Amino acid sequence: MIYSPHHRRNVSRAGGSGIDPRWDNLVAGWKLDEESDGLGAVARADVLGALELTDNNTVPSTAGLIGNAASFTAASSEYLSHVHDASLNFGSAGEFTIVFWYKYGSTQPRFSKDDGGANRSWVMLNQVFYLFYDGGGPVTTAVGAVPNDGDFHMIAVWWAAGGKVYASVDDGVPTASAGNVATSRDTAAPFWMGRFTTNYAGGAFDEFGIFNKAKDSAWITDIYNGGAGRSYPN
Repeated sequence: MIYSPHHRRNVSRAGGSGIDPRWDNLVAGWKLDEESDGLGAVARADVLGALELTDNNTVPSTAGLIGNAASFTAASSEYLSHVHDASLNFGSAGEFTIVFWYKYGSTQPRFSKDDGGANRSWVMLNQVFYLFYDGGGPVTTAVGAVPNDGDFHMIAVWWAAGGKVYASVDDGVPTASAGNVATSRDTAAPFWMGRFTTNYAGGAFDEFGIFNKAKDSAWITDIYNGGAGRSYPN
C-alpha cells in the first residue's frame, strides 16, 4: 500500500555515480560513526558535506546498528546541533521524510527544529511527532514506543502537503495524524538531535536521514532491510 499521494521523482542532491537511487531527495544524513569517548567535543559529519553537527556537552559514541552511534545521557544535557538551514524547512517543498534508528536508554527519542520559543517547525518528543503550521497547530502523530530491549529500532515519519502525517516503528503499520496539513511552518530555528527545549534524550541515535520528499511504504520497507538497515550511499 502507498501512503504518500505523491509519486513524482524530484531532482536529488544525493544523485550521482555510485549512489543508490534510494537516497534521492536526501537533504541531510548523519551516519554518526565518529569515535568519541565523551571527554571532548566531536563534530558529526553530514554525508552531503553541508550540515555538520556541533557536539554540545560531549556526546560519546557507542556501538551502533551500522558502525558507531551517538549515545545521549539526558541528565548530562547532551545534544548535537546545527544552526538554521533552509533545507530543513519543508513548507515550500510541502513534504518530507525523517528516518533514523534509536536504542532506548532512559527516554524515547527527542529531537526538534526549534529555538526554545515561538519558532517551532517540527518536534519529536517521546512517542509523539509534532508538525507546526502557520495559523495554528501543531498536528500530532502518535509514533509508538521504541521497545526497551537493548536493540536499535527504526522510526520513520513522513508527510506530503495536504495529507496526514504518518509514522511507523520497525516497518510496522503506520499511524496517522487525526487531521491533514496543508503546509508546514518555516522558521529560522536550529536543528537539535537529542533535545527539545529542556527535554533531553537518553538513548542512542544512528543513521539519521532527512529527505524533502514523502517516501512510500515500499521505500520504508527497503530502508528497514529486515532490521539490518541501510547506510548511505549503498
